Amino acid sequence: MDTANLRLIFVLTDLIAPLAVGYFLHQRHLVSGEAINKLIRFNVVCIYTVLALLSFWVLPISWSLLTVPIFGFLLILVPGAIGTVAFARHFKSWLDRGAYIASAMLANIGTLGGVCAFILYDEQGFAYTQLIGTCQNILLVLVIFPMAQYCYMKHTHAVRKTDRLHSFCDMFFSLNQLSLIGMAAGLLFNACGIERPPALAPVFQGLVHIAAWIACPSAS
Repeated sequence: MDTANLRLIFVLTDLIAPLAVGYFLHQRHLVSGEAINKLIRFNVVCIYTVLALLSFWVLPISWSLLTVPIFGFLLILVPGAIGTVAFARHFKSWLDRGAYIASAMLANIGTLGGVCAFILYDEQGFAYTQLIGTCQNILLVLVIFPMAQYCYMKHTHAVRKTDRLHSFCDMFFSLNQLSLIGMAAGLLFNACGIERPPALAPVFQGLVHIAAWIACPSAS
């Protein structure tokens, strides 16, 4: 079977089928919200950490790699700016404005985006997607959280209090960001010239399919 037909099969088995199953389970109330949250956390903390390690282990390292975070930031800031200027300012409620701006900036890059990139561009595409997703996590802490707090204060006409807020480390360095360690470890092995064992290639592909089946039903 050629690569094009195989990719079409992956679209069916890793995107359409999981979404259909997830929609069915959601409509029938066969899976609780607590169970879905546990699945999402397992996917993000465990599976995506291993996938990040394996994909960055074989990612070609070059100066052009430095441009990926730049495009990652633009991918988030440009839609947010357009949404703010063109649409969000028309909402009377500051809560609606904040929600609209946040939704314009955020995208499901790390889950469904990673699966789509893998189908189109194999392991390197998945690795680039994870790098762009890291940029989104950084802006989530530095831009989106403060913006949401500002909109909430404007909505409630609250005066900024001196209550202790979550520190930067508490917000950014959590178990949900464990894949950053996987990325760093993969890049370290890569830079040191340690070749990834060939036996890990099918492991990576299998984990991508598992991640897709966890992420897509959760998105439904």
